[in-house]
Amino acid sequence: MKGVSDLINSEDDRADLTPMIDCVFLLLLFFIVTSSVGEQALFDIMLPKGEKATVESTENACVVTISAHGNYAIGSTSVSQEQLGPFIEDLHGRKPISVIVINGDKRCPYGKIAYAIDIAQGLKVDKISFAVTY
Repeated sequence: MKGVSDLINSEDDRADLTPMIDCVFLLLLFFIVTSSVGEQALFDIMLPKGEKATVESTENACVVTISAHGNYAIGSTSVSQEQLGPFIEDLHGRKPISVIVINGDKRCPYGKIAYAIDIAQGLKVDKISFAVTY
């Protein structure tokens, strides 16, 4: 039977890192699984209320976000008003867009929304939808 002095004087006094590595990988896996998978909007927006709105499919959709100050974003990419049209046309050329969803802050200038609608109509997109809260 080994005594305390034998354990202290043993040649293999390295710490076993396997349990710590297992914990790190489990934590990493937990954070990957619980993190949001979808695209995050670049701006915090307040959507207008819609009491009679219906839910539409967003398959093959392009989501245009307009901030309260009139700034544009597509997904997590900020674009200027001049870049908005060419950016959406490029997306439409790579994969046809069937729906353009406009996430316009309820305080944004109306002209900014009209500009996004004009671009969508120029591309002859099937549907233009507006995001609202219930």
